[in-house]
Amino acid sequence: MRKLLTLVTLCVLCGIDGFAQYTETKDITPLGFSGNFQYVAYGKDNGIIAIADNNCIYTSKDTCKTWNVQKAPIDSIRGLIMAEDQTTGFIYNLYQIYKTVDGGKTWSEHKTNGIPEVIDKRRVEYRNFFIKNIDTLFFIVTNRVNGMRIYMSVDNGDNWTEVAKDMDGNSYFSGIANMCFVSSNHGIAFGTAGFYAETKDGGLTWEKHVISHLTYFYDGVKCSDGTMIQVHDGSVPDIEGVKWVNLIESDKMCSVADKIIILDSDGLRTTQDMGTTWKQVELSSICNDMIFLSEKVGVVVGRNLISYVTIDGGEIWTKYVHGGGEGINEIYAKNEEECFLAGSTGRMFHTKDGGETWTWQDIYTMGLKSITFPSQDTGYVISKNVLLMTTDGGDTWVQKTNKYNCNLVDFINTTTGYMGFYGASSHFILKTTNKGDLWEYEYNSDYIDNVKASWFDFRNENEGLVTGKENLLLHTTDGGQHWEIKEVIPNKYYVRFVQNVSDKGWLIAAIDDTVSDIFFCDNDFNCQMVYKGESHSSSFDCINDSVYYLSIDDSEYVSHDFGITWEDAGFQIIGSRSYANEHLAYSFDFDYNIRKTYINVRNMGIIITQVQNRQLEIATNIAENISANVYLKDANGNSYSLFSSYEIKKDVPFTINIPHNIPQGIYSLYIESLNSAYHNTESEPFEISNETSVLDISKNQTYSIQGKTLYIYDTNAKLYTVLGTEIPLVNGSVELKASVYILVNGNETQKIIINKKD
Repeated sequence: MRKLLTLVTLCVLCGIDGFAQYTETKDITPLGFSGNFQYVAYGKDNGIIAIADNNCIYTSKDTCKTWNVQKAPIDSIRGLIMAEDQTTGFIYNLYQIYKTVDGGKTWSEHKTNGIPEVIDKRRVEYRNFFIKNIDTLFFIVTNRVNGMRIYMSVDNGDNWTEVAKDMDGNSYFSGIANMCFVSSNHGIAFGTAGFYAETKDGGLTWEKHVISHLTYFYDGVKCSDGTMIQVHDGSVPDIEGVKWVNLIESDKMCSVADKIIILDSDGLRTTQDMGTTWKQVELSSICNDMIFLSEKVGVVVGRNLISYVTIDGGEIWTKYVHGGGEGINEIYAKNEEECFLAGSTGRMFHTKDGGETWTWQDIYTMGLKSITFPSQDTGYVISKNVLLMTTDGGDTWVQKTNKYNCNLVDFINTTTGYMGFYGASSHFILKTTNKGDLWEYEYNSDYIDNVKASWFDFRNENEGLVTGKENLLLHTTDGGQHWEIKEVIPNKYYVRFVQNVSDKGWLIAAIDDTVSDIFFCDNDFNCQMVYKGESHSSSFDCINDSVYYLSIDDSEYVSHDFGITWEDAGFQIIGSRSYANEHLAYSFDFDYNIRKTYINVRNMGIIITQVQNRQLEIATNIAENISANVYLKDANGNSYSLFSSYEIKKDVPFTINIPHNIPQGIYSLYIESLNSAYHNTESEPFEISNETSVLDISKNQTYSIQGKTLYIYDTNAKLYTVLGTEIPLVNGSVELKASVYILVNGNETQKIIINKKD
């Protein structure tokens, strides 16, 4: 490699010890992706506020259609309450309380001055919180030894005074179910069981009344006429201003216009005659909380991040689900950066950046199953009586109706595919040659009575293998027009999975009692056991022509010789998985946590030799040739692409000439490994300046330099003259100092002005 005269070589070293392999798993679950809504309120200028048991706070300005999610400042939140001004609110757990003064946009820890942290050497726990008005608040606390106490604040929670003690209830579940004021002075606190307390002076003092221990109080609500409606189960006293509704339970209660709406485990109940008659509204999910923003608009929230919205006062409710709340059926890793998740209720999830961000869209009304992409742009997914197709890589999906409720799909190319059934309830598979517009039965009637198709795999448009009854296999070489029964697996087995092994043969997973053994059958169906199982296998994964993964009880086994021999891969993936390549897998578990596992990865070591300011020589310590994208990154994180899908060869350095449109500054070199075991690698920073060789010499061009010397290199120049004095080239280069020069190149004369920069 040519070096210019007095240039200094600079080496930048990064991770040279790069041969150690390791496996790591990264959680790429979107914030607030799954969980259960527990509480709901409304914040002025912020919208609906919901708290979930995943310790996230959700806000929505479009009435639950979409949510913004943030991590809650505390965990195990026990309550959310907003004042009538809709800007002041509180969340709390057993030991902390946080306050908002901007409708729930921000929360800050709130000190409860006057409420001790310890009473009788026992830590105080916060149980319930009630707001009488914007200034007057009540906190129910206990040390779980001598009953509950009531603290009162008259300055919006800044200072608290004990106003009642020795209330009944020391258990974890004891509390005050509801507190109401039928007038400014007359208030009642209804205990969860067996007592209530009454105040006649606005809350300054309370008198406890013990009643039947079989009486339970639930939520209550104050109506527009000032009457208090209280839900109970059991005998109740006669209390002025309180009207009773007898129900077994009630989670939440709202007064809306001329009716009362009660939320319980069976859904919603409405009454317009004080509970004499009820109208039941069924909800498909168990719900936990409810608010009404007006006489017409109401919101109910519950399990699986589900919300129901009404805009007609509670007659009709529309269901919305956030994220993956209702579950995931299938995962498909398209490549290292792209992954799809098929939702249980027709929602398709998609990432294009390796799980950094996720988008989702509801493409059908029922669960999605079995995703396949025969090309980069064309993909298919099936649901009940429908096939959905994309031609833009998964951004949009169109429906192709069919009458078959299949759960397996395999497209050999963009037009030809097969559908079938995982299970023993149906006896056929189907074939299409026109992108799913028309499907045909592909089992010969001679074999239909012998076959219960549960799994299949096709090597190409014509050759495929299908699991049959018990230990039978069916083989076709003409696209399903004819089938040949292969009875090559011993009778004691039930064949579960089949997997094409390139052009070498087939892998068969067969169940014997409670374990799965793996057989390899060559193309002539000579079969041998290649793995003796210890439990059920869950899946095969074909990585490339020779590498296969086998999942056994969340343990992974790998074969590098077409499935002939297997070894423990040395890692576990919990739940369903899909491999992008041998070194990367995406997965989700039963709690719908999404993860990305880097398998047997290596750190790449690189040495950068700065030949001149805009020429780098790169050496790596890779053990095999890899494909990579190569970038420069500046101090602000801006990237400048140098090579795309560039082949970096083992033990062969490569040269980078940095274009002049990249400004001088501090940079690092970033190598993005494609489909290999090497981590993406970024070098230590180094400097690129404009004091460098000039490859294109133009007429009357002015060059500013940082030092005293500028190096000019032009392969076409024969000699340089300085005011008539010839300076010969040395190894194709010449040193020019700040001055005025005339370049003579054949019959053309160029004037070069070089100014020294002060």
